[in-house]
Amino acid sequence: MEPTDFHQMGIAVIPVLPKSKKPAVGNWRQYQKRLPPDNLVQAWFRPGRETNAAVICGWRGLTVLDFDDAPAYVAWQSWAVSEGGIARQVALETYRVKSSRGMHLYLFVDNTPRCEKSQYCDIKGKGGYVLIPPSVHPSGARYVAVEPFAPILKVSDLAEVIPDPPEPPVPPINPPTRVYQTSNLWPMTVIEQIKTSYSILDFFPTARPTGGNGRWYMTHCPFHDDRNESMRLDTQHNLAFCFAGCTPKPLDVIALYARLNNLTNREAVKVLAARVV
Repeated sequence: MEPTDFHQMGIAVIPVLPKSKKPAVGNWRQYQKRLPPDNLVQAWFRPGRETNAAVICGWRGLTVLDFDDAPAYVAWQSWAVSEGGIARQVALETYRVKSSRGMHLYLFVDNTPRCEKSQYCDIKGKGGYVLIPPSVHPSGARYVAVEPFAPILKVSDLAEVIPDPPEPPVPPINPPTRVYQTSNLWPMTVIEQIKTSYSILDFFPTARPTGGNGRWYMTHCPFHDDRNESMRLDTQHNLAFCFAGCTPKPLDVIALYARLNNLTNREAVKVLAARVV
């Protein structure tokens, strides 16, 4: 969405100095309570003018979850997908913007929060603002929408998508123990056999650990010309995720094998099952 798109939605948008996070208007806080006039917005964002842009959070409940880096975003997304319900829907569908190092996730929240921190991210609510596309970060990185026409989803309370109170950090654990069909621990379905017989690391032998708890690994993504090791591996949940946008949702070992080999998930199950039985 462009700056004028937010303005048309009834959300205040302000100009920001080029390649900066500093507002280009003297008293930007006045627009926390009123929209700037249409003609002023048109002048701020007229074609050819070099400027960054920001939306004022709090309008209509607009709240932005600001994830500082890829591991934080992937950890939250893994939690949200496994949580299900509105958390899963938000993780997969709402409007998102890739920032210089992390991700901005947009929501409308009935019980609009103020700016605060959570276990996973900074929360930009009342009293805050965030840069929007096509702004340029001071580092030179451009803010880019993952899906430009994705909707901004609505929730009643932020606790629906962010655990409140924050969950304690997960203690370091070893990679998942493999359990094959011959195990007598419990009866397993074919899919369960596959997921417990393969580690996500099996597909990326050159992956290297990131962080000190042994959970996260990073490697080059096989789905694009990756020079920055954009693929993150979560050994706790046995998932892979490309931070560059190749994977709209995390891939388990079945979905990963299917995509690597241009197969459907059902075809992948047949191939992988034949190797564990």
